[in-house]
Amino acid sequence: MAMTWKCILDNASVLTAYEHIDVSTQQPGDVCFVTKPDLALGEFRWNGETFVPARNNKMYAPDGPDAWYAMYRLCRRLENKNIINLPAPVKQWMDYYRQAFTTDPAVEP
Repeated sequence: MAMTWKCILDNASVLTAYEHIDVSTQQPGDVCFVTKPDLALGEFRWNGETFVPARNNKMYAPDGPDAWYAMYRLCRRLENKNIINLPAPVKQWMDYYRQAFTTDPAVEP
């Protein structure tokens, strides 16, 4: 019985796990190797031919502050101090963002 290493990919083709499977169960489109690749999980993406580094979007720094919360607080401060008159779409987004936390208009996130 011949065995192979199947790479488990998420919807964005990022490597999430390895599975040791029988070659006979391999399906077309599976990404398999005879020896287990030495790639860190979550850090590489399959591009159809090879694994490439999965670049992190700089807006979502791991364990960093929430960029959307920071943007909301900045807009709120600018508006409260009468520094700027925010455009209507920004105000609509701010209402939408606030309502994700509470329906009370007096409560700030």
